[in-house]
Amino acid sequence: MNRIFADLLNGKFPDIMSLTWGFVDVRDVAMAHVKALTTPQANGRYLCAGEARTMREVVGILKDNGFGNSKLPKMGMDSALGDKFALLAAFLQPKGVKSYLKIHIGRTPRFDHTKVVTDLGLEFRPVEKSITDACNDLAKLGHVKAPQAV
Repeated sequence: MNRIFADLLNGKFPDIMSLTWGFVDVRDVAMAHVKALTTPQANGRYLCAGEARTMREVVGILKDNGFGNSKLPKMGMDSALGDKFALLAAFLQPKGVKSYLKIHIGRTPRFDHTKVVTDLGLEFRPVEKSITDACNDLAKLGHVKAPQAV
């Protein structure tokens, strides 16, 4: 996801597309591992995915947290017509980008993390915090511009 955040903040996305991503904070994944090892009733596999957010929502989160002066996409193409245009434009993209867009445009990831929450007592961080923390780290490392005070 850090690549997507950097690409959003550095103007690589020309517009807001119908993309939806599943998010989980790496700190929550680490805690899930610890809890799985230390919880006696832990059993089987655990899906560690917090929440899904659309590209439009992610752009809003970034703007609300001081990243609005960057090159975030502004034009909304997250519609049925925009999806058709994005799928056509995907053919002009490099192989990996083309296949990513063809698979993900207009689709929403669905997952159920009930088991990791109930069995292990894991509480996921708010996705807004995870996104802003990740982008602040990207800014500290020089990959994106630092946020402006909100």
